[in-house]
Amino acid sequence: MKKLPFVLALLLSSGGAFAQSDCSVPVLKALQNNQEVDVEGSALPASITLVLANKPNCASDVTYQFTGAELTLVRDKRPLLPTMMANSPEVDLTAFRKLYQTGDRLYIEVPGRSIVKVSTAGKKEKLPLAENQGAAINWVLKK
Repeated sequence: MKKLPFVLALLLSSGGAFAQSDCSVPVLKALQNNQEVDVEGSALPASITLVLANKPNCASDVTYQFTGAELTLVRDKRPLLPTMMANSPEVDLTAFRKLYQTGDRLYIEVPGRSIVKVSTAGKKEKLPLAENQGAAINWVLKK
């Protein structure tokens, strides 16, 4: 009977560890006019701004930047155009606007190698992320 409190304490402490979210990789967001775009089904604007933000449960004074993003317009699991590379947060989407239809997807990915952490002092450092640990958006498009 003396072991029961120890077992309960162990279960409760391990449960808390599972509840924490992974704060090592930021979240990618697409903004239009400083408002987050509805990526569950919205029209494709002429341009967007890409930002990397902390996950909601991760309080931190660190900000993130990226050195490269890849954007692919996809229809029926096939790219419509070659992948577009973006090296700045402001992205012109006019080439995609001419071709997209309702149901197409815009897949936006910032690979792990392209994510940079910026401290409050302005010091930049690459995150120790694997290639597949980047941030991505799978945007469902509507006309």
